[in-house]
Amino acid sequence: MEQLSPASESILQELMAYHRGRLAEFERAHRRNPEDRTRPAALARAISQMATPAGLSGPEREWAKETQRIAPSRFPRDDPHRLWVPFGALTRDLNVASAGAGGYLVDAVTLPARDILRPWSVTLQGGVTMIESITSNAFLPMTSGTVSVQWMSTESAQASPSTPALAQAALTPKTAIGVIVASRQFMQQADPEAWIRRELLRTCGAVIDTAVLNGSGASGQPLGVLNAPGISTQSGTSLAWSGVLAMKRNAAAANAQDGTIAFLATPAVRELLEARERASGGGTFIWQDDRIAACPAFATTLMPAATLLCGPLGEVVVGLWGGGITVEVDPYTQFQTGRVQIRVLVSCDVAIGCDRAAFTRAASIT
Repeated sequence: MEQLSPASESILQELMAYHRGRLAEFERAHRRNPEDRTRPAALARAISQMATPAGLSGPEREWAKETQRIAPSRFPRDDPHRLWVPFGALTRDLNVASAGAGGYLVDAVTLPARDILRPWSVTLQGGVTMIESITSNAFLPMTSGTVSVQWMSTESAQASPSTPALAQAALTPKTAIGVIVASRQFMQQADPEAWIRRELLRTCGAVIDTAVLNGSGASGQPLGVLNAPGISTQSGTSLAWSGVLAMKRNAAAANAQDGTIAFLATPAVRELLEARERASGGGTFIWQDDRIAACPAFATTLMPAATLLCGPLGEVVVGLWGGGITVEVDPYTQFQTGRVQIRVLVSCDVAIGCDRAAFTRAASIT
């Protein structure tokens, strides 16, 4: 072997020592603790880890790397301070199946977001249509004018051609941010896993309901049904049985199917209508057994005060970008109190896929 000069030999030894140290550091960083193969990943533990400078570690780090790999959002891979949580992970334990075969995900099946979020959203309970996992702008085609159908007066009669009028509604992502604050003591002493999952689902449900019902269409918000131009109106003054029947008639007159029509109001309006008889002395009430005029009726605090909405909720389309929630932790803003600030990001939009006159708003209900 050819001998090196003393200077070159010294350089070679330094390079070997340097790369030996780098390889040792790499092995330490990627060496898995045997306990990680059996310890399930936990969302609460992941949030606590993200509040530290080192960030995610153990099965939580592996889980984050795998979800970031399949996530439609474009944040940096293997980010130890950011987590993408599929909706399906919020309803079950994040158990490790096989670290070598599938990462730290429970399995490859993701439950539909609509089924997971329905218990937390009255509009989804009412039948709103959801399009999930959108990755770009979407357009919803609609028919604003139908084809004319003609009866043949004779065997040789000819039908006059007609062209349906088409329209489309655009769905573009609008991002809502929710902030959850948890104390350091709570994160360490309590069992916050179920609480955090519940709060994330409740936050997403509130985002969807706010967008569908009362989105302003400005300042980054979707345009909600109550603020959409062209919807019908009904006087809410001393709202009686005839008034709610007129609201239901408007939906039917716009060719809405009976099975899609629903009513939504505030809890205070529900209380008022549950005590108001359809006819004096009749013993039946306008809002009875969670129904109005044989249609499902829902109460939510996200409706404007003294307001009742009626219409075919199945014709309202909610577009949801991505199949989960982006979770980020800010460990500095609440530094003096030791609390953890958790930021949740959800992107969605709303479109009405039918004649807007099918929806009726009764305001200032007394």
